[in-house]
Amino acid sequence: WDAESQAYIFHTYGAPLFNFPVEVTSPYFVTITAPRIMAPAGVENLGTMSLNVPQNEGGYIYNSDGSTPENGNIRFQAYVIGREDEVLTQDSPGCGYGGGWWQINLGNFLSPWTAGEILHVEFYNRANGETGNLDITLEYLGQTTDINLGLTECRCDFYPADGDIDGTDLAIFANSFGSAYGHESYKPWLDLNNDNIIDIGDLVIFAGEFGRNECP
Repeated sequence: WDAESQAYIFHTYGAPLFNFPVEVTSPYFVTITAPRIMAPAGVENLGTMSLNVPQNEGGYIYNSDGSTPENGNIRFQAYVIGREDEVLTQDSPGCGYGGGWWQINLGNFLSPWTAGEILHVEFYNRANGETGNLDITLEYLGQTTDINLGLTECRCDFYPADGDIDGTDLAIFANSFGSAYGHESYKPWLDLNNDNIIDIGDLVIFAGEFGRNECP
C-alpha cells in the first residue's frame, strides 16, 4: 500500500487472502481499521492512509469457444454502482489480467466500499470483440466469479442496456469520442473497430446501428 497515492501497489495472482505465513518478498494484506499516518516508501513526506479494505475480487475468463483469452487482450473497467465516476481498469494498481484470471483490488477505489454494494465489471476481448458484464454483490470474505464472454448482437446498446440504440447511447459514445487507449475517457467497448482509438471509423459503425429497437 502506498500512502501517498492511496493505492495498493501489487498482489501476486493466486496468493491467499488470510491466514498464511509472511515471508520476505511475499505479498500480504493489511486491513486498516482507523486513520493512520505512515511514511510511504521512497518519499520524504507523510501520507494519510484511507480506511479502504484491500480485498481482491477475481475469477477466470473464457471465450465463447471455451478457450482462455491471451494475456494483453482483456480490458475491463469496474466501478461500484452509485459511484460510476470512480473506475478501476486492468492497468490500475492491484488489478489486472493474466493466465485466464482477472483481478480487482477493491482497496484502490477512491471511496471505501462496504459489503452489500454492487461491483459492476465490463470486460472486452480486443482480439475477437467478445464482451461480458458482471454484477457482484460484495462480501467481506471476497469471492471468485468466472465469466464466459460472447459476441453482442447489439454492440452499440451500451450499459445499462435498454433494448434500443438511441440518444442515451449516443451521449455515452460522444463522451469518449477522440480518446485513445490509455486515456481516462477511453472505453474499449466503444472502440468498435479495435484500433485503440475511438474515432470516425467507430462513428460510422455506430451510425449504422443507431435507431435499432429490437436488441435482446
